[in-house]
Amino acid sequence: MATRAWISYLAGALSLVAALAHFWAMPEHFEEWWGYGMFFLMTALAQGLYASVLLRWPGRTLLLLGIVGNLAIIALYIATRTVGVPFFGPHAGEIEGIGAVDLVATGAEVALVIALVALLRPVRLSKTPALVRESRLTEAGNGLSRRDFLRAAGVVGAVGVSGGALGLRAAGGVGALGAAGGALGVGASPAAGQESTGSGMKGMKHGGDLGQGGVGEVDISRFDPMKFLRNFYWGEERQENGRTVREYEMVAEEIEIEVAPGVFYPAWAYNGQVPGPTIRAREGDRMRVVFKNRGTHPHTIHFHGIHPAKMDGAFELVGPGQDFVYEFDAEPFGCHLYHCHVPPLRKHIEKGLYGAFIIDPKEARPPADEMVMVMNGFDTNFDAANEVYTVNGVAFYYQRNPIKLKKDELIRVYLINITEFDLINSMHVHANFFDYYPTGTSLKPAELTDTKMLAQGERGIMEFTYGRTGTFMFHAHVNEFAELGWLGHFQVEE
Repeated sequence: MATRAWISYLAGALSLVAALAHFWAMPEHFEEWWGYGMFFLMTALAQGLYASVLLRWPGRTLLLLGIVGNLAIIALYIATRTVGVPFFGPHAGEIEGIGAVDLVATGAEVALVIALVALLRPVRLSKTPALVRESRLTEAGNGLSRRDFLRAAGVVGAVGVSGGALGLRAAGGVGALGAAGGALGVGASPAAGQESTGSGMKGMKHGGDLGQGGVGEVDISRFDPMKFLRNFYWGEERQENGRTVREYEMVAEEIEIEVAPGVFYPAWAYNGQVPGPTIRAREGDRMRVVFKNRGTHPHTIHFHGIHPAKMDGAFELVGPGQDFVYEFDAEPFGCHLYHCHVPPLRKHIEKGLYGAFIIDPKEARPPADEMVMVMNGFDTNFDAANEVYTVNGVAFYYQRNPIKLKKDELIRVYLINITEFDLINSMHVHANFFDYYPTGTSLKPAELTDTKMLAQGERGIMEFTYGRTGTFMFHAHVNEFAELGWLGHFQVEE
């Protein structure tokens, strides 16, 4: 009896531990999607209530209910860490990362199942009259032998070992990603084999110095970062009532993109690319953007700039299969951006729904070689931290394929930071300085510098020339970002 009581109290405590862990994680999941938050809330309430009921009415039915329920939760945890989040919500199909809180909850649930199985097993009594009389005064199965407890622990322990093996499989998937990242061939110093200290691909072995530019090439048949660099989407131009109207078509869809050689990412994209097309207009043009949502989640387009409230892209959610037309005047002139504004906003941006939006001033800027650079990152193992950083969507692309410039020609770069999970990103050019125009809303530069730090959504225009030929590096001056993909070269020629 004493042993059974001790196990009952232990089971109740374990159920409370699991409940508290789910309560702790609940707010974060409500931010991601209300459905995830409600699941964690109901699970926590059920486990907390179960702890109380178990100590009052520890019958066979209740024990079986606890075993089945907790095994279902354990199985769901293993599935989300190996196969992906099932069925519903913005994370459907994604493999979740393994964290300390969820390991505590799952460990408590495995131990709880062991305890419940032990309580379910009847004791084998000796045939002394006293024990027989005592057994008739108590519920069948109140006793517990040491052998039965060990046998039950062994059975359910096998379940735990199986879960651990699947967990190692999930960790192996993350390790495989790190190995793929190691194939990028980047490092913090020229010493081959040095280990990275950056987040995400921590501990991966580097295959050489930065000058190698990585190993292999990405498939550019669907998205070519070199073409994207100087490609501007002016829309279909027409005249209506004496003014210029530009009509654009933007389609949200779900695609797989290659963000580094052999590293693929399940993206949400505008027009099948990340970043989306660089939308461009002139100050005062009438813009008409026909948006088609062909994804499986609600999406919008929020344009940075000035427009009516009903065109803001924050409230008029566009459901799967639906269309919406944004129409507004192009103002003010400058370097802007657009992105999806559906909650959870973090998820829709990190998945790739963003791009550059440029409005030229009526007073044209001086002729220049113009290009767009969108700084971004990719959370390739879904742990809310970036493992790959890029400019224009592919790690080290402009290092392996340097951007060709002409000596003494004015260069104009529309620079945008849309990196999720990191507070800042930056641009640094080697052996040169640039004039910087914050947001591009002034025709006079604000500063002359060689490094610019930008928060998410911050952007501006860089103008510079190179007076010497040769190869010049540019990269993020957050060194971790440079080591994980955000680095390129200018090739200056006569």
